[in-house]
Amino acid sequence: MRADSKANLHVFSAGCPEVDRMREFRNWLRANPEDRLLYEENKRKLAAQAWTHVQDYADANNVIVEEILGRATRAPGIR
Repeated sequence: MRADSKANLHVFSAGCPEVDRMREFRNWLRANPEDRLLYEENKRKLAAQAWTHVQDYADANNVIVEEILGRATRAPGIR
């Protein structure tokens, strides 16, 4: 990945369970403005930092993703 890249693309193989997790995450953010704002603020904070490796950014972002997914998986009806 180039240091000046403006996008991060995730590609999954067919049937990968991560697709369902990310869809659940997306649906939860669409339905929950508080978590959507929390996620946005976290992404902006992380984006303002200098990262040697994109994986370091991804690992830091994963903390909030897992926190939000924890709430999503405990809530009924958001799938």
